[in-house]
Amino acid sequence: MGWFPFGHYTYLPTTHDREVWIGHLPFMDFLSFSFLMVASLGVVVRVWGLSIREALSWPVRLVWPVLFLADLLFFGIDMVIDPVALRGNRWFLGQIYYYPDGGSYFGVPLANFLGWAVLGAMILFSWRIVSFVIPIHKLPIQKSDHWLEVDRWGPTFLWFSVFLFNLGIALYLGELFLFLSDLIVITVLLSIVFFTKNVFWRRFPLRSSDKVDRS
Repeated sequence: MGWFPFGHYTYLPTTHDREVWIGHLPFMDFLSFSFLMVASLGVVVRVWGLSIREALSWPVRLVWPVLFLADLLFFGIDMVIDPVALRGNRWFLGQIYYYPDGGSYFGVPLANFLGWAVLGAMILFSWRIVSFVIPIHKLPIQKSDHWLEVDRWGPTFLWFSVFLFNLGIALYLGELFLFLSDLIVITVLLSIVFFTKNVFWRRFPLRSSDKVDRS
């Protein structure tokens, strides 16, 4: 049973003998937070024409909206994932957790989404701290002529794969309102990412001293 920062939730110990647990949470949950934040940040930097390296090493005055938007997409992807995962007993995931007090968003409490936003901010803050300890902007970039450019498109592909998978499960379960809600939420959030980029770069154009060598 847990509370902070996700509200009142309970994980069922059905996988205790099949995976590693830390406290009352499966270890894979901890890993998924990092994966999804990399994916969320990857979407934003692709739209903004940056790299994850730049987002984590540039001055905050330049990248604070990028970090904020990454946290917003991190928050948003959970709005897609959590209601579907909560219905795991109706598909192959199985019932792995529940909210004892229920929730107002398809059974999920709003405190859970707020918790994801708080956690996302903590992850980004910790990554920024690490970027000062290990100056990643000075690390050599390994050039690649491969057309896939996995390092640039990989996180974006992961984010949209997670979104489309959960969207498909919602449709499979016959949860039409959840399906439509997911589409609306993600459309609004991605629109904010694009709109903010256009406004921010017009008002705060890069100076020559801000540019980095991407070769």
